[in-house]
Amino acid sequence: MPNYVNSSVRFHSINAAAVEKLNLLKQRLGEHSNFCELMYDGSFDKEEMYTRAWQHEHIGPKWTTVEEIDEDGMLLTSAWSDPTMGVEWLIGELAKVDPDLVTLYTYEEEQPAFFGVYVYKGNEVYDGYEDEWDDIIFEMKNEFPEFAEAHDEDGDITDEGWEIFHENIWEFLNDNADRFITETLEALENGDSDG
Repeated sequence: MPNYVNSSVRFHSINAAAVEKLNLLKQRLGEHSNFCELMYDGSFDKEEMYTRAWQHEHIGPKWTTVEEIDEDGMLLTSAWSDPTMGVEWLIGELAKVDPDLVTLYTYEEEQPAFFGVYVYKGNEVYDGYEDEWDDIIFEMKNEFPEFAEAHDEDGDITDEGWEIFHENIWEFLNDNADRFITETLEALENGDSDG
């Protein structure tokens, strides 16, 4: 069974033409709500689109499911990795009719082995980051001294340390992401050239 990655795509700013285009793309979704179906325009083999190889090449993970989709954005679940290539394809399609599109894209692996936060202006990354496991542990040690101290003589995290980690990790990561997004949107609105 794969480790799941949950992703959120939220449109902070989207015009009516992009909403209309999103609604047209949404109509392509079939019974299983596979993200690849959004991409099907008849110009390639539909059966091949469902293969792991095609999805790795065009979306990233071996499969990505659209859990929810509306004019505000979408929630996705994928296997093992983030669907950034697919999300960037979607953002690119919408940016063709809304060059001022502002998109907030976050993803998290369930452990969390990695956690990413990005803000797009049009079809370009304005600012963002991805923390991997070692980064997350390092940041948790800085934020929670009791977690930093909860290691045995070999440097391994103790049971008490894991309790502290699991009690705090999601709130910690989400608070950091919210703060980053708020600061980045303020920079974007103030016309800074980068975040």
